[in-house]
Amino acid sequence: MNQIIFSLILLVLFIVEGTTFQVFYADLTDLTYVMIPRYALTFILYASFYIGRIRGMWYGIAIGFLQDIIYGDIVGIYTFTMGVVAYFSGLTFKIFHPNVLLIILSLGASLFFHEGIAYGLFYLFSLTDVGWRWQLSNVWIPTVLLNMGFGILVHYVTQRWMVTLDGLEEEEKSS
Repeated sequence: MNQIIFSLILLVLFIVEGTTFQVFYADLTDLTYVMIPRYALTFILYASFYIGRIRGMWYGIAIGFLQDIIYGDIVGIYTFTMGVVAYFSGLTFKIFHPNVLLIILSLGASLFFHEGIAYGLFYLFSLTDVGWRWQLSNVWIPTVLLNMGFGILVHYVTQRWMVTLDGLEEEEKSS
């Protein structure tokens, strides 16, 4: 039941990020900065931190696949990047002692890593000819800051829910 609710929340976040991106991007087209909302990925990273890297990876693959089908030119780029980032984010969470500052910094590093890998794959397959310096200053940093802000806003509620969700699953396994 919790997995169904979690999946529905991810789907709603995916739809919201697609709609807000269109609204904000239309308003910001005269600016050189592009902020891409990655609300579902932010939520997946929290899942990787608290309920495990394997489940986070599968959620990342599922949402990445949806993103590839709906918005992408090639199927597989976001499927790969979201899955990999979710997996390694879950690994780093096991290394560090979880406190708010480290979680937010890990979130930002993971989002930055995701944007870098996605850009690298787009550049590799000649789907973009934008230089990495422009991409870094005009897309990666604003995107990471926007999504870190979202992560900070939902941190307390998400953390409490993930810890509760993990505890309920442990009880189900032990009974």
